[in-house]
Amino acid sequence: MNTNIGSQKKRRIESRPAMSVRGVGARTTNEAEAGADGVIPRLWEHYFRSGIQGAAAGDQAVYAVYTDYESDASGAYTLVIGHETEGTFGDGPDREEVEHVRRAEGKSIESVESIEDVERVKDVESVERMNRARSVDGAKREEEGTIVERSVFIPESRYLAFQTNPGPIQETVPQAWQEIWGYFQEAEEVRAYSGDFERYHFQGADPAHPVVEIYVAIK
Repeated sequence: MNTNIGSQKKRRIESRPAMSVRGVGARTTNEAEAGADGVIPRLWEHYFRSGIQGAAAGDQAVYAVYTDYESDASGAYTLVIGHETEGTFGDGPDREEVEHVRRAEGKSIESVESIEDVERVKDVESVERMNRARSVDGAKREEEGTIVERSVFIPESRYLAFQTNPGPIQETVPQAWQEIWGYFQEAEEVRAYSGDFERYHFQGADPAHPVVEIYVAIK
């Protein structure tokens, strides 16, 4: 059987630290993307035309981050295409305070995007309320069909990492996700839905046939 992923050599468990990605995002569903009016092609076009990628430093990889899952693979989610950023949570002495909030009783602060946000956080319940409010507001904007510039925080997690074969991404990536969904129907690993991402290396590779890494968060 000719598969795009699936061999043990192309599948591995990997732990990765938290990171922040800055780019453009939109709300969608897998069902919508299977039709002719999917937003993902427009999202890619908007990202490359926006000039946001010009702010990338160091790692020039492009990320497609799946976040704010409504439920599971069948529900709505937000896709953010962008590049990894440093300093989103502050640098120097302030960063220690942010790291303290980030670790607070293991609670997620995916939506805390600046040191001003952290200064408003008084306890874990405040973090949770802020996340819920921002998630609802962001989802409402994006469900209206508007592509918005935004940052997304991906918490530290364990991932099941897959790697596609070289080829046109409009073919290899959807095929890979089809196989990933099928894999998790019978896998021992359980998806966490805390934030998944695709990692694209366009530099130093055939831009028409890149290899894409797909990281799926697991519990």
